[in-house]
Amino acid sequence: MKILIVAAHPDDEVLAMGGTIARLTSQGNEVQVVFLATGMLARGISQRHLQGLQKLRQDSRRAAKLLKTRPPVFGRLPDNQLDTVPLLKVIQIVGEQIKRVEPSVIYTHWQGELNVDHQIAHRAVVTATRPFLRNVTAVYAFSVPEATMYVPENDFQPNYYVDISKTLKLKIEAMNLYSTEQRQKPHVRSSEGIKTVAAYYGFMSGLGYAEAFRLLRKIE
Repeated sequence: MKILIVAAHPDDEVLAMGGTIARLTSQGNEVQVVFLATGMLARGISQRHLQGLQKLRQDSRRAAKLLKTRPPVFGRLPDNQLDTVPLLKVIQIVGEQIKRVEPSVIYTHWQGELNVDHQIAHRAVVTATRPFLRNVTAVYAFSVPEATMYVPENDFQPNYYVDISKTLKLKIEAMNLYSTEQRQKPHVRSSEGIKTVAAYYGFMSGLGYAEAFRLLRKIE
């Protein structure tokens, strides 16, 4: 099965569903990750920041190799400024990737996340996957903890859980490869934070460690 993950920035895919990705690829599925925004240039356009962007992309490729996905696709939309881009353009970019990959299942951000790029990614995917695309049989929304847990009225209510008890270690290893994006405890991007979030969703679902999703559409 072909699976497309539409993420706003490099590292979103690992934080939200790195354990699920490892499960999917271990089961023989072909997973393609597409990033819409650069992920770093909002921090500046100096030579140092350009070098940081190259490092971020290198780390992303290493994480993809570890999780056994196809090489990631890097978009060039402005970081933390997707609300300044015509929504139609973002939808068209997503549509082009759907046409190229021909996925059966698509994962993307939850609409209520704090980061504006995450919100636009959600809107673009939901629009681009209108039901006439019969090859796309399921669309799921994931939660990037940092972008969801800090929202005062968090409306992410998962209804689909994936057991990552056997792949949590790989998820943490993949995040550790994102050297510029790591944080120390008690941040949710730390190894301890990732494990704690997985345990929380495990408690919610009766599993050891889990990742949570919101099923947006499924067609049988």
